Amino acid sequence: MKETNREIGRALAEIARDQYGARPMRSPDTSLMRASRKYLQQHYPIFAERIPGAADAFGHEEGDDAAYMIGVPFLLPLPGCSAMYIPPKNSADGGARLSKNGSNLADFGEGLLCPL
Repeated sequence: MKETNREIGRALAEIARDQYGARPMRSPDTSLMRASRKYLQQHYPIFAERIPGAADAFGHEEGDDAAYMIGVPFLLPLPGCSAMYIPPKNSADGGARLSKNGSNLADFGEGLLCPL
């Protein structure tokens, strides 16, 4: 591909917007958005370079911490909680196992997201 990461981010966001009706969520905490953006810039610079393109696609200013631009929800309704139990007789060490995913923001952040 010859596009810049910003152009790739914009194209992915346009697909999410046009084909799935995705819209960015409001950020629950602008300081968290700033910290997340800084982390991505340090550890995942290519990904961080795509975020301004997503902002372009949704008409937001680059660095707008009031909007969650790191990902956009595209599968609704958001997932609910599910759990799985493995009885002792089915585990290798004879111990029971319980696994769950969450349905609240503490477990999944903002829900199911499309990485840009």
